[in-house]
Amino acid sequence: WNLDSLRNELSAIGLPTPSLPMTEKIAQNRQVRKLDRGSNLASLDGWWSGHELLARFEAIKLNFPDAIDRLDIVLNVSTPLDPITRARLLIQRGEYHLLNNSSVAACADFRDAMRLNPADDENSRRLIELLLFGPDEIRDADAARLLLQDLVSQDESKIQDRLNLILTLIGVNRLRAARDLFEQINDTTIQE
Repeated sequence: WNLDSLRNELSAIGLPTPSLPMTEKIAQNRQVRKLDRGSNLASLDGWWSGHELLARFEAIKLNFPDAIDRLDIVLNVSTPLDPITRARLLIQRGEYHLLNNSSVAACADFRDAMRLNPADDENSRRLIELLLFGPDEIRDADAARLLLQDLVSQDESKIQDRLNLILTLIGVNRLRAARDLFEQINDTTIQE
């Protein structure tokens, strides 16, 4: 730090600075030292795993605010995590938000996780459940219906996804589409 410059700036705004030096003293012959991290420390890429573990311990103790804070540390640092890991941590933090009665924050985390890892259908399903069965302030049957239609359009869709879509279609008064989907499920079940 340039303490002489700092002293002048503080004096200019009227703050007392008697303990700061009057002239800048520059260290002569500085030596550069390298820190040996040792072999027992976590790698620079995996530093966040300790915070994730601490978040899990806090959640076990039902201390959800601290569990959320631990995951905030991991998710808000400048070191980027790969999208799949980041999505997994967002889902985990979203679950803690739900347990801490913060459904709006949980919904935001689930949406971000789905955006980061759209190939993982479980991320979509978690958001759909919240949009369908969550508190009134976040329920959105139309958004759930659109997400469900994407899931049901896949070859490997689950029967639960189809049933949830039927319930959603009934909820938004699209009875003919609900009936048609129900008949498809019925025909498929009978053929199997």
